[in-house]
Amino acid sequence: MKFILPLMLLVLANSLTAQVEDFKFVSYNLLNYNPNNIDDRHDEFRLIMNEIQPDLLVVQEVDGLAAVQMFADSVLNIDSTTYSVASFIDGPDSDIGLFYKSRIFTHKALTHYPTDLRDIVHHELKTNLEGRALDTSKVLHIFGLHLKASSGSSNRALRKAEVDSLNKALLPLINEPVIVCGDLNIYGSTEPAYQALVNDGTGYLHDTINITGTWNSALYAEFHTQSPRTTRFNGGANGGLDDRFDLILFSAAIANDSIYGYNGDMEVFGNDGQHYNKALTDAPAHPSLSDTIIDALHYASDHLPVMASFYNGTRGLSQKSHNNNELFLAYLNNRYCLINKTGEKLSYRLYLSSGELKLEGDFYTRECFSLSKGAYLLEVVNLDGERLLLEKMIF
Repeated sequence: MKFILPLMLLVLANSLTAQVEDFKFVSYNLLNYNPNNIDDRHDEFRLIMNEIQPDLLVVQEVDGLAAVQMFADSVLNIDSTTYSVASFIDGPDSDIGLFYKSRIFTHKALTHYPTDLRDIVHHELKTNLEGRALDTSKVLHIFGLHLKASSGSSNRALRKAEVDSLNKALLPLINEPVIVCGDLNIYGSTEPAYQALVNDGTGYLHDTINITGTWNSALYAEFHTQSPRTTRFNGGANGGLDDRFDLILFSAAIANDSIYGYNGDMEVFGNDGQHYNKALTDAPAHPSLSDTIIDALHYASDHLPVMASFYNGTRGLSQKSHNNNELFLAYLNNRYCLINKTGEKLSYRLYLSSGELKLEGDFYTRECFSLSKGAYLLEVVNLDGERLLLEKMIF
């Protein structure tokens, strides 16, 4: 017989407001996007953006404020006013723009850090989702980069110098939620610039795609972002997909679910891992995207968008305390874990949103759950049947 959650608890479960909301973060090099180099690419960009539906979008290789506003008006907001344009600084060489859904975020500040080539931009945003985050005043820091291109020791040294400038800006934010993204033009994990980003001695950013050595390898085909073309046009690079230049990295505060957390979904949009050194339009066909989207990605830019799913809310460190935080629910390594420091044997019941019992058992110190996406209710009781914890979980 199925065990059904008692009616009073089911009412309570349904009344618990979901405390998290996912947001999709995208970084995309638009290939020298300016009013004089559109080449009828707006249709392709619209198809791509409509398919991805980003909530936060950082773009590289835009030329001035007019280009940023044109992308907003002609691509993102062609049929709506969903996206806002963040504050913008017109720096030397090409620029970086940021667009965000104003329903979810408010832009608070922009700072830029000059380098010998292009500025590093630093945006500060706050969530608008009152009641869903632990602290709605908490700032999310977004850093956009476009590092020096090309191989060779001199270019590697210039990239390292640019990252050194970034790390100086990051140092005061070591405990804050930070996302760093862009076209980094890095060729492998041993490059000094990359080590300066992720090595604990100099940088503290997390790269969830843990691949080592030189990235131009068929072994890493699914992670390559340049180039979806084997012919040169619109000024873009050719050569097929064989380089991982575009990255999204984030701080320990996000990895550890401090207000803003990472959902575990990092993807090179359009790359199926079957096109190493090929054009995206070559066989085989993409298993899930239409030929229309693949053609759009091929024509729009010589880079593919990189996207990741994050959330703002209490999924990670949501706790209900018993006896001075001796019993609580934490989100660790993409799993919910019950942490029991009471020294007692406790029992748990995990319910589906329908009220049907999914799992039950006893535990002493820790019990972790790996579940499919959905809403669940977790109840913990002691041996006397006293309820110690009742909490909703969103996967």
